[in-house]
Amino acid sequence: MRLKKSVVFNGILLMILISSSCAQSPPTTLTLEKMSFSSPETTAAVNATTKAPLPSATNIPAFTLTPGRALTKTPVPSLPPGIVNEVQVDYFKSIGYRSLEETFTNREVVGSFSSSSHLQNCADASGAPVYDLKLEFHTEVTEDYVQRENLVESGPPVFMWSFGDILEEPIPGEYTSEAGICFDEQYSVPFTPGFDASVKVDKEFFYETGYQEVIVTLIPRQDIQHAGIGFHLDGGQYGANADAVVLDIEPVESRGPYGEQIRVTEDRKDIGISEFPILLNEPYVFSMLLEVSPKGDGVTYRPYTAIA
Repeated sequence: MRLKKSVVFNGILLMILISSSCAQSPPTTLTLEKMSFSSPETTAAVNATTKAPLPSATNIPAFTLTPGRALTKTPVPSLPPGIVNEVQVDYFKSIGYRSLEETFTNREVVGSFSSSSHLQNCADASGAPVYDLKLEFHTEVTEDYVQRENLVESGPPVFMWSFGDILEEPIPGEYTSEAGICFDEQYSVPFTPGFDASVKVDKEFFYETGYQEVIVTLIPRQDIQHAGIGFHLDGGQYGANADAVVLDIEPVESRGPYGEQIRVTEDRKDIGISEFPILLNEPYVFSMLLEVSPKGDGVTYRPYTAIA
């Protein structure tokens, strides 16, 4: 279990992430779409059929989770002796804050609560898929706040997503399955992210294909662990305005100048940075170069950025 805080720019997203993971290797510390804080309050191990408990903070209204129904298992071919299929499951409870400003100064803000689960079939010697994956949430939240993609049963109280067979993913953190629930304003929670942050670009108006330098600065104002930065070039307020790709980082897992871990998807549109130095009151700066092709005669473009 880990505690994280985050902000989203375009907006800036500030979030608290509560994550549990069941895997043979440590869980990824960065979610690109939802930056969040993890809570140290929940330490019990979970597996693919265990429901992660909600935070116990008094300012989050409680609701009852009922036991999950037994799912029918698809017959699975046997693996050779000594070969196992490694699977990583992450459970996230998050509080996120969004801002349209390019600079955020650490302070208490009111965030929105959400919950999601992710599964990755890690690359291993088995080469085997996960067969007929399904996920259930039991909650009284209305369907207006539930992820619709892959949803096959709509509550309340039971929501079920079906993902079919999940093939192996070679890149850690590239989740094939994801399902989530966002809660309405009654679940809003005040929190303080614990850092100053900014996302600045040298150019944001495009009449023809051009280049944009993006500079992110993070200054911790309290002890922070497992920080992460994520970019979705097709996401956020301006994602539909242009076709943008990162130019100066290759679509592989690599190390940056400060030893940080950098991951770029094959289409060059999703970038994640983790394991960078986070020293109290010391700025960490990350920059990248984008090629931006506007989808119209003069558009504004800034990448969706989340700092956790």
